[in-house]
Amino acid sequence: MDYTGPLPDWADPRLVVQLEGDDEYLVIDHNPHTYPGRLGLYSLRDGLSVTAFPRDVVPANDFAAGWLAGYIVGNEPDAYDDVLPESRITRERDFYAEHQHPLDETIAGVASINARAINVEESTDAAEYQRITDLLAALAAREPFRSVKGWVCVTDWRESYPLATVGDVERVFRSLNNGYVFDDPLCDRVIHVANDDGAAASRHGTIELIVRFCPEAYGEASVTINLEMTIDDESMTAIAMAIVDSYRPDVVTVSTAPHGDDHFESRIDDVYVHAPGAPVFLSARAVAGLDGPNSGRTPEPPVR
Repeated sequence: MDYTGPLPDWADPRLVVQLEGDDEYLVIDHNPHTYPGRLGLYSLRDGLSVTAFPRDVVPANDFAAGWLAGYIVGNEPDAYDDVLPESRITRERDFYAEHQHPLDETIAGVASINARAINVEESTDAAEYQRITDLLAALAAREPFRSVKGWVCVTDWRESYPLATVGDVERVFRSLNNGYVFDDPLCDRVIHVANDDGAAASRHGTIELIVRFCPEAYGEASVTINLEMTIDDESMTAIAMAIVDSYRPDVVTVSTAPHGDDHFESRIDDVYVHAPGAPVFLSARAVAGLDGPNSGRTPEPPVR
């Protein structure tokens, strides 16, 4: 692959490349900061910037190949190995190495359960704290949550928090989010925690909990539970139904590892695009908002 045409003054001739199956010449340009893994390129034919996965780029020389390899490694997901187990870190890095985009947080566990409430524009922070408290109380009566004594932030520091009361939940949200988040209707309120149980956590496995809500701007609230343990279908169903009863979501989905690109294509129209797999629960209003063959279908009552 030899390019002999003109180059912009800023372009490095060693970084002229092509895309798989295309004879157009491009030069590696920038990090587009869309999400980790994507690469910015400049089309020498059209004078336009485009993005692509490194796996789709055909390097012309060893320098470009080495640059791409370094770019991939430099964009690996952060390793929260002081909280999450090494098996989880390895799974995320292996997925990134193969697919060159991060493993979505909604399917990151050995088993993952996702719940989302839609059209909650009229909700308030206080109402969401209560909803989350109800959820945690329901989960505490089921395995593997019975042994959870506290929760520790995954991304920042190892302070342990109780999450037993509405006051506990509000304190954790205010501790783990910047103050401006609560004044800005466009900002998600998020907590990302894991069980902090010492020997119990080592024996039973890590439980990761991600809760986010932004009622004013997006009218959505969601919960992701990633379990770093093998769990039978009956227990998974029991957890899912506890979420249905306590959190009152519109959609609940369940997925299990291993994960692949097909997980990112599975969707229920636009009702819930981030959780893969068939839904185990759809509320009546979620079904009413669907287009296509499921439109207007009333879901069967969940089996308990």
